[in-house]
Amino acid sequence: MKNNEPGLEQYLVAGQTYNTMRPYYERAAAKVADELRNYFRDIKATYIRYINTRVKDWNSAVDKMRQKGYSSLEEVEDMAGVRIVCHNEVHAQEVITFLTVHPDFRNVASEDIDREDGYRATHAELETTVTVMGQALSVKVEVQIRTLAQDTWATLSHRDAYKTDVHLPDSWLEKMRKLGDQLEEVDKVAQKLCDERVDVAIGGQGSQEQISVQAVARMLEDLYGRPIPPGEAQDCLVVAINQGLDTVSKLKKFLQDKEVRKALGDLSRSLMGMPLSPYMHIYLGGGFGWLGIKDGIAIAEEQIKALPVFPRIQELLEKARSQTEQRGD
Repeated sequence: MKNNEPGLEQYLVAGQTYNTMRPYYERAAAKVADELRNYFRDIKATYIRYINTRVKDWNSAVDKMRQKGYSSLEEVEDMAGVRIVCHNEVHAQEVITFLTVHPDFRNVASEDIDREDGYRATHAELETTVTVMGQALSVKVEVQIRTLAQDTWATLSHRDAYKTDVHLPDSWLEKMRKLGDQLEEVDKVAQKLCDERVDVAIGGQGSQEQISVQAVARMLEDLYGRPIPPGEAQDCLVVAINQGLDTVSKLKKFLQDKEVRKALGDLSRSLMGMPLSPYMHIYLGGGFGWLGIKDGIAIAEEQIKALPVFPRIQELLEKARSQTEQRGD
């Protein structure tokens, strides 16, 4: 036995913990998956391929403890898991934004994974509270977000490379890495084609022409993966022009800025407890280009607090928190 490998007594304790906690793991994973499904169904998103859940079985949990030298099951942070596959990385960022702003999910942290064997994905870790037989507990959940190309690699190779006791030769691992690199290029080409389709639809790649309602509607539909009603597109057009985002290229560059999206998502969660609509995204973030993230967020926070509906939003959030605490969710 390795010096850092858990002993028999620790395994027995871990086994008891596993039996007790498994219903919590299952419920936490199902809760996150259901919230994701409901949200993307409600906005009529077309870019989600599938969402599923899993709980590590006992053998996998023991293997993880042995590999990492953990002494207790609590150290294994991915016992409850959700996997979501979407079309491209822009859509993956939409998933992160949703998780970040959801009021029931805490301590959301995401990381882009790029392993030597070729595995790529975005992993998000979060905590959520679930109740089993009247007992409420906080449970950690790992959400794996993959593009179609990344999921293709995982389907073909991941189990052979990652979940095996066989020592694989370096040449085989190099081939798998090469496959991952090639599929990453597929992702980039697919995203470029998507961008070009938007550009062609709204007047030519890199167009400096002033945007129109039709142009805004097509761009937002491609970026958000749902139909944009003409009235919403009109509102977005007006606020975009007022914010100086008056050409196709300016608006598109702004909407795809990951730093701005994350900053606004964090702010929206803390103040409003909900994801940002395309209108609010443009309204709050239009000045980021010349203000920078820090000053832009300070101004956006004041803008949110000045909204006529803000007191009502705060009232509803407090009511929801109170009801959640009473239910023990």
